[in-house]
Amino acid sequence: MARFDRAYVRAMAEKNTEEMIKVAKNGGNPHQTGLDQMDRIDALTADWKEEEKTEFINMYTDEMNACTAHTEARVEEISSQNDAIGTVVALVICVVLAIFLYAQVP
Repeated sequence: MARFDRAYVRAMAEKNTEEMIKVAKNGGNPHQTGLDQMDRIDALTADWKEEEKTEFINMYTDEMNACTAHTEARVEEISSQNDAIGTVVALVICVVLAIFLYAQVP
C-alpha cells in the first residue's frame, strides 16, 4: 500500500500554497516559507525508498503547478475586474466633467 495518493498530495499542495499566500499578505517572505515547506517534505520522506520519493516529488510538483495556475487565474480575474471598475470610474469622471463644462457655457 502506498504512503500517499493524489488526494493527499493535492491537499498538502493546497495547504502549502495558502500558507505562502498568507505569509505574502502579511508582508513575510513566501520564498522562505517555501524552503521551510520543502524541509518538512524532506523530513517526511527521509526514510522512503528513492522511487517513492521521486514519485511523491513529481506528484507534489504537478499539484503545486496546478495551485500556481489557479492562483494566477484568480489574480487575472481580479485584475480584469479592477480594470473594468477603473474604466467605469473614468467614464463617470468624464461625464461629470462634461456636465460641469456644459453648465459653464453661457
